[in-house]
Amino acid sequence: MVVVLLVFVDKIVIQKQLAVVAATSQPFCIFESGIMMMNSGLILMLISLFFIMIMSDYPSADTNIYYQIIRSGRRVWFRSQVKFAFLAIGTYLGVLLAYVAFRSQQYSFLANGWSINISDYSEEYMLTAYIPMQLFNQMPPIQAYIWSLVLLFLYFFFLLGFQIVGFTYGKKQLTGTIQLLIVIIGMCLVFFKSRLMWLLPQAHSILWLHYDKYYRKMSFSVYASAIIFFVGGVVLFCLAYRRILTINIDTIRDQE
Repeated sequence: MVVVLLVFVDKIVIQKQLAVVAATSQPFCIFESGIMMMNSGLILMLISLFFIMIMSDYPSADTNIYYQIIRSGRRVWFRSQVKFAFLAIGTYLGVLLAYVAFRSQQYSFLANGWSINISDYSEEYMLTAYIPMQLFNQMPPIQAYIWSLVLLFLYFFFLLGFQIVGFTYGKKQLTGTIQLLIVIIGMCLVFFKSRLMWLLPQAHSILWLHYDKYYRKMSFSVYASAIIFFVGGVVLFCLAYRRILTINIDTIRDQE
C-alpha cells in the first residue's frame, strides 16, 4: 500500500518539480520536496488516509492477544503498543521523506534558503499550491521542514490515541470510520477556508495555515496546535491504559 502512495507522491510532487526545473533551469532546495509533500492539501489528505488504512489493524486483536497479555502482563503489553505507535509513525514518515529527498537530490542544492523557483517563480508555475506565500515569507526551509514534520507526527500520534481508545471499548472498526470522516470533512473545511476548520485536527497539521499571507503573525499559534495534538494524544493513551487494566480481554478479541 505504501508503494501506491509513493506513486501518487512522485506524480504530484516530484514530477511537478521536474517540470519546473525543465522550464526555469533552476534547482530546488533539498528540503522543499518534503515541505511540498507535507503542506499540499491533496498529498496530506492521501498521506492521512493511507496511514489510517495501514494502521487499521492497530492494535492487533487476533486470537493470540489473550495469551500475549497473560504472558507479558497488561502494563507491559500496553507500553509495547505505545512504543510501536511511535515506531510506526516514524517509519511511515521516514520512508516518505527519504523517498522524495532521494528522488529530488539530482536537481537540488543543500542550503537553508528557498530556491529561486519558490521565491521568484512560485505563482507563475503554481507552486503556491504546495508551498504558499504564508510559508516561505515567514521562515527558512529547515524551520518549515522541522515544524511540518513535528505537526504531522503529533497528528498521527493523536489519531492512534483515538484508535486505541476505540479498541479498548471494542469499537475499532467504528473508530476507523470516524477517523476517515474526520480527515475528509477536515480537508473540505480547509479547502473552503472555513473558520470551523480549527475544530478538527486536519487544519492543525498543516503548517502554512497557521500564518498570515502578508504579515509576520500567526492566524493560529503553531505551538498551540502542537500542544493540542500532544496533550490530546497523551490523554487518549492514558484513557486507553486505564481501560485496558480493568476490562475483560474477551470483549476486545477478534475485532478484525
